[in-house]
Amino acid sequence: MSCYEWERGTFKLSVTEYAKFKKSFMNGMKTKYEKAYEDAVAIHADILKQAKGKRNVDWYGLFNANRYVRITHHGYFSTITEKDRDSFEIAFRSMFRKTSGSCDISKNCRPLKPRKGDFSIKTKQKNPSFSFEEANISFDDKAHTIHWNVDENNHACETAHEHEVGKMFFQLLGKVNWTRGTGGEIIGNDEYNQDCDYAGGGGNLTKASYGPIGKENRRMAFSY
Repeated sequence: MSCYEWERGTFKLSVTEYAKFKKSFMNGMKTKYEKAYEDAVAIHADILKQAKGKRNVDWYGLFNANRYVRITHHGYFSTITEKDRDSFEIAFRSMFRKTSGSCDISKNCRPLKPRKGDFSIKTKQKNPSFSFEEANISFDDKAHTIHWNVDENNHACETAHEHEVGKMFFQLLGKVNWTRGTGGEIIGNDEYNQDCDYAGGGGNLTKASYGPIGKENRRMAFSY
């Protein structure tokens, strides 16, 4: 059943906790992209192997065939789902990059070997921001805040939370030592709640709260 939903939240951390969170998150993203590079190299080798001895090869088709995986549910039925979309987008740009006298992204041409530099990130960059699926995570180094945003789409929040980056984000958030003046909350809504036809129904919901700020916001919300 479809469910269009969205959510967003801002979290204020202490100077010490912000530095710890950001370092751990950036190192996690570095590891993610290193794995994405290894996968891209393997995909590139597999594509060349499948195309060996063939003419008029559909290079884009071979690449896209690697985007999906069949998942069996409880041994009864299976579905086709897309793998890590953002990693595949980087792999595509790297393999089908435009170079002088070589591969032009506008043509169905032989993929180039992925460049490791295309999958690297600077772990100490200022105010980093990462997007995946329908979600975005951004850092504000000056304010020591972290923003979580999921745009409205079908099962968007569910998908974002199940993504490896989303899982890492909330695992780290759960380890934060919340002190006075820190914390935050996640506000969201979905199509079913919005359809409520009783008085006062359909408003945005507090989906999660953290630290003293989150606790105070919940107290204020229930005091009206």
